[in-house]
Amino acid sequence: MKLITLGLGVVAGIYLSLEYPDVAMQVLNSFIDFINWLSFYVASMLRGI
Repeated sequence: MKLITLGLGVVAGIYLSLEYPDVAMQVLNSFIDFINWLSFYVASMLRGI
């Protein structure tokens, strides 16, 4: 089931990047911002702030 979901996500990502490149870049930038926020949050939790 997880493999099917992963496959659908990959296909949807390829379709989105081919049909709507601006939207795909916006989604990618939002994902990168989320990863940066998450890493900062985890690092601050580990430091005990």
